[in-house]
Amino acid sequence: MFCPTCNTQNSATSVRCFQCGTTLINEAVQSKASLDAEKSLDARLYGHIGAIAGFVLGMAANAIIPGVLLETRYTPIASAVLGFAIGRFFAWQRWKDWH
Repeated sequence: MFCPTCNTQNSATSVRCFQCGTTLINEAVQSKASLDAEKSLDARLYGHIGAIAGFVLGMAANAIIPGVLLETRYTPIASAVLGFAIGRFFAWQRWKDWH
């Protein structure tokens, strides 16, 4: 592969030119539909991971200090909902800065 800037021959798998450092392999351009699907998948993933973490923390809170925050049976559910919302917020923050 020849560098478009300095015309130096590089190996076929080189990412940058050995001589001048020019990037030889450009990233593929993603379509809007692809980016929207990626955002949606990230939001779901972050939300579900947050919900699982919240549920586990709610169960641990019930085991350590039962009935302090809410009635014992509602603490894990409320923690899961809160964890889901926090996970979606983190996904939104991640994508807000990118695009």
